[in-house]
Amino acid sequence: MVGNKFRDILNELQLTADDFGREIGVGKSSIYKLLRGDIKKITKGFAKKINASFPQYSVDYLLSLNYEENKFISAIDEEKLTEEEIKIVSRVILLKEKQIIKIPFFEKWLKEKKLEAKLEVYEEVEKLKNKSKTI
Repeated sequence: MVGNKFRDILNELQLTADDFGREIGVGKSSIYKLLRGDIKKITKGFAKKINASFPQYSVDYLLSLNYEENKFISAIDEEKLTEEEIKIVSRVILLKEKQIIKIPFFEKWLKEKKLEAKLEVYEEVEKLKNKSKTI
């Protein structure tokens, strides 16, 4: 739920909802609606306002909060990512957002990709070794 993830940002910043609203220039009711779950998604405009006051949170990162972690986990486990999910994962990896990279399923996914890459390199080296032995 985006409200819980947004609450984590407030905790990181050590700000109340009222203070946060003042910082980004929106009414406190908007912040409370988001925290309660009345607002289901962060809009691009809202993300831009947050980013303008708190540049450590990129617009892409803030928009990624709209997506459920479990949806990504099951998609990654089944290796059936939608085009939209691939774009989001790609943005996250390219931006190397510290907040996102620390999410356990991303750590697991990155570790698996690194291991797969190492295995591919190892297999290629072994093929070259075997090829050179036969020549």
